[in-house]
Amino acid sequence: EQIHQKTGGSQCVYRGQAYARWPLQSSADRRIQSSIENYGGIAKILFLKVYHENLLLDACQKGFGYFGGRELTDLELLAQLQHFKAATMLLDFSEQALVALYFACADKMRSDGKIFIIKAGMIKHVQTKENIENIINSNEAQQWRPTLHGLAERRMMAQSGLFMMNLGQKESYVKTIDIGKQDKSKLLEELNNRFQISANTLFMDLAGYAENQSSSCKFDDPLVQFYRATIYERKEKFKEAIKCLTNAIRKKPNFASAYSARGNCKLKENQFKEAIKDLDKVIQLKADNELTHYHRGISNYELGNIEIAKRDQKKALEIATNKSEFEMMNKIKIEIKKLKH
Repeated sequence: EQIHQKTGGSQCVYRGQAYARWPLQSSADRRIQSSIENYGGIAKILFLKVYHENLLLDACQKGFGYFGGRELTDLELLAQLQHFKAATMLLDFSEQALVALYFACADKMRSDGKIFIIKAGMIKHVQTKENIENIINSNEAQQWRPTLHGLAERRMMAQSGLFMMNLGQKESYVKTIDIGKQDKSKLLEELNNRFQISANTLFMDLAGYAENQSSSCKFDDPLVQFYRATIYERKEKFKEAIKCLTNAIRKKPNFASAYSARGNCKLKENQFKEAIKDLDKVIQLKADNELTHYHRGISNYELGNIEIAKRDQKKALEIATNKSEFEMMNKIKIEIKKLKH
């Protein structure tokens, strides 16, 4: 709704930043500004030119100016360098609003984030062969959609990426949406579960995959969360188990066993409606067994949905591998329920 209000339904490009106070500034600007006082105006253009001239020259001398058997243009080489964390004047944007939302939420969890929006057509396009000196000299906002991505190709495609240059934050065509820090975790969960937007889908290249497996990244595999939940469940700490299983599902949206276990834990916590939702998901994923229908039947029974509960129990008996044992367990359960009532 906020995006529609800002854009009027027009086609736009978007950038998400995890820290709302960061200016709309390239990594090259930040690097130069941190070393040089009074970085602005004509001095900014001069320093940017010298910085990029030295960066490109040094990279070419080291043999990085070729890819796929041909010489890279200035912009193509800058894109390759930025892919491996070099500071350049290229500012990452996306044609997808939800990709920008991910980047606004994926870091700095104790700080508000921000999305920047620019209507398509407001910024001049440059060709891949354009000389970087000419782009800097123009001092006007420009955008570039790479046709050759090289090593960054898979990432650029997954993120629907493009680059902006010489972009001023205070320009009238730049609109923003604030993202509250309190909403970041929930938004990340929804992006993953509903739209499959996560680090795993946005960083599909080798560099991105390796970075996500570095020592600085928390080891939080869905299976680890699942087995942690199993330990909590054995100790009858069902609330803690539900939290772990929710984390597992957030990281692996179609994790049927986690849905099944979470449904059972919610049943034990008397969260009958929520338990049914999880067990319905197990059936939808075609990973159900007799216990799935049995637990869903108990939940429906507790909610007073007697006829539905009977159908669940009937289905459970139909697919049970040991029907006599299961039928006996079912009868005992029903007798216990009668005693309770």
